[in-house]
Amino acid sequence: RNVPKDMMLVEYLKDQDIHIEVILEDNKVKNMTFKGYNVESAIWSQKSNIAGVLNRFNKIKETTYKNPTILIVEGPKVKTEYIESISNIPNLKVMNINQFVEWGK
Repeated sequence: RNVPKDMMLVEYLKDQDIHIEVILEDNKVKNMTFKGYNVESAIWSQKSNIAGVLNRFNKIKETTYKNPTILIVEGPKVKTEYIESISNIPNLKVMNINQFVEWGK
């Protein structure tokens, strides 16, 4: 349950020849950047519950992004309407992992 998904993402992207700058604090990812963008992840597994997914999207909607940020969203319980609900937030680009890899190359 306590899988370090951010580190798994960083390793996967490294395998795809995308090298994200990572700042660690207490062996946890504190900040990720790439090409002048802050990078955040919202990745869920099959075992995630809908309430947790909705809660994360609600928090994203309430956040003001002062710097250009890319949100990598992935997971079987993510619905199109969730992504559409955050698509017009200033300074926020929403991509899935494959879109990010294509954009990064």
